[in-house]
Amino acid sequence: MISGPPAAWIRRRRVCARPTEETVRRMARALLDRILGPTPDAGRPPIVLPTRLVVRESS
Repeated sequence: MISGPPAAWIRRRRVCARPTEETVRRMARALLDRILGPTPDAGRPPIVLPTRLVVRESS
């Protein structure tokens, strides 16, 4: 078993098994933009990922 992101992520996005925080942030941003449409960063809540990382924009 692969610990970390779901195997589907790795197959679909071709990321390594241990993505860096920057990669995770970019992937989460792209995914949210696709689902919700682009939104201002100020209005975006912290992103909780399956890896139990909380991605917050540095302010």
